[in-house]
Amino acid sequence: MYEYLIGAGICLLVAFLFFIYQRELRKPMLWTAMAYILFNILIVVFWHTFKNFIYLGEPIIPYYWNPPTLFNLAQITGFMGLEDIFFMLAIGVVSTGIYELILHKKISLHRNYKSHFRAIIISLVSFFFFAHFLPINIIYPYIIATLLGGAVLCFERHDLTKHAFVGGFSFVICYVIFLSFFFLIFPDFFSSIYNIENLSGFIIMGIPIEEYLYGFSFGFMWAPLYEYAHGERVIEKR
Repeated sequence: MYEYLIGAGICLLVAFLFFIYQRELRKPMLWTAMAYILFNILIVVFWHTFKNFIYLGEPIIPYYWNPPTLFNLAQITGFMGLEDIFFMLAIGVVSTGIYELILHKKISLHRNYKSHFRAIIISLVSFFFFAHFLPINIIYPYIIATLLGGAVLCFERHDLTKHAFVGGFSFVICYVIFLSFFFLIFPDFFSSIYNIENLSGFIIMGIPIEEYLYGFSFGFMWAPLYEYAHGERVIEKR
């Protein structure tokens, strides 16, 4: 019953280690984590408001997983529980610091550009567009929207393209390692909470391919998002 909470707790512990180790990135880490949580809250609020208005509260997209959560919050909200908040906080922190950690950079941030928010707006709008017009599981519009947001980010800030791709690949590797470890500890968790019939059915190393796509798309957009939104650039210290 508490497997998801334990998993989210492990993620928070890893995020805490990132936060302690990478002092220069503490502000970007917290900003990205809070921004990602707000991003998802906006999706929950506006999407469920839209569904209630158009579809009279009837669910139109099946969930691809349904883990038990504290106080049954995920089932009540239809999307988000406390475990999800913990998880989003953790991966927001990790995604921000993983680029610098992988490349072994000691960095500082310098403001060289104007602030941009177009990638975030396009990502949100595209999510609602695809979720409404495509009768597919909600994870797919989520992946598409994040990839589009990352593409806009790279188009407007060519200097962040490497950061986006390194962030995407490195985060999905870390994410898959975590999921593999988690499913090793809780082997029955996968079969009990995933609705495989609502997904593509492609499983790689015991993990749905959708999780790989989610991990890459998340890192692709969110790893460099702080620099993009604040018009800053990572400069390597000598």
